[in-house]
Amino acid sequence: GTPTATPTGTPTGTPTGFPTPSRTKLPVTGGSGDSALIPVLTGLGTISVAAGAALLLAYRRRASES
Repeated sequence: GTPTATPTGTPTGTPTGFPTPSRTKLPVTGGSGDSALIPVLTGLGTISVAAGAALLLAYRRRASES
């Protein structure tokens, strides 16, 4: 149900909402030794979300053209 709802209006809101839960979960699971992995994982998370948003926008453009 979520993929059908997101293309309508939330692609601009999802990139800002997704990195925040990942940042709050990582410090809890990772110890002092994993602290270096936190910015890497959050960076990968934001990249994946941005790529997903770009794909959603491209899909919406194709749907509007056809």
